[in-house]
Formats: sequence, structure tokens, C-alpha cells
Amino acid sequence: MKIAKRITVLFCLAFVLCGCSLKKEVVEPEVFAASMSAQGYAAKDVTREMGGKVEGAVSAQGARGAYQIEFYKTATVEQAKRAFRQNKATFQADKKRVASSFSTAGLNYEKYSIKTDGWYRYVCRVENTFVYASVPEEYQDAVKQAVASIGY
Repeated sequence: MKIAKRITVLFCLAFVLCGCSLKKEVVEPEVFAASMSAQGYAAKDVTREMGGKVEGAVSAQGARGAYQIEFYKTATVEQAKRAFRQNKATFQADKKRVASSFSTAGLNYEKYSIKTDGWYRYVCRVENTFVYASVPEEYQDAVKQAVASIGY
């Protein structure tokens, strides 16, 4: 009995220490824009261009416009969930062959990425916000670094 208890405690401790997060912090569009600008991206508020469909939208262009990372804030969590599911389904439908894919979820977030046909596609929803990128594979590491900087 003591051994089972110790194993359980060690497992829980390892889970906590490894950084396995069940919940992520929500980032506001302004914070995303500032973070991207600090990393050398050309960040632009594109909320008006969305025609009232979102509460906030920012496009961050990298490598002199060769690719972009998009950030959206919706009015409700359900809207963001719907957008996440649509983007994930589109990524999966567009694939011809898959090199790799990754999916995870926590209490308030969902994350999905896929590398296929020379493209890296990424979508992450946290509460009522989400980040979207569909970039040439060569920019995969830049996208990963950028979204990691905001905790997405």
C-alpha cells in the first residue's frame, strides 16, 4: 500500500513539475500585437476588416510578408470553439499526405497542428481567442516560437 501511495504522489509531482498545464492564460489582441512587434513582425489591427464578426483581430506578418500569424478574439467561447473546429477540419481535409500532426486540450484550450505537403498549419484556442497560421514549412519554427511567446 505504501508503494502505491508513493507512486501516485511521484506521478502527481512529475505532472506538476513538467509544466503540463491544464489551463492557459488568455491574451488580449493588444498583447499579441505588442509581442509580435517585439519579435520583429509587422503587426496590424485588422478588426475592421472582419466586418463585425470578431471583437479583435491582429495580423502579424513575418519575413517581409512571406507568411502571417493571425490572432482573433470572439464575443463568446462557443464562437471560438466553432472557429477552431472549422480550421482543424479544413486542415485535415486539405491534406494529401501527413508528415506529422499534434493535438492537445486542457480546461480552457485546444491546440492542433499538422505538417503536410510542404505546409505547417496551426490553430490554438484559449477561451474566446484563437491563433491561426498556415505557412510554408520553412517558417514552422518561427511560428512555434512566436505562439510560445504568448503561451499559446
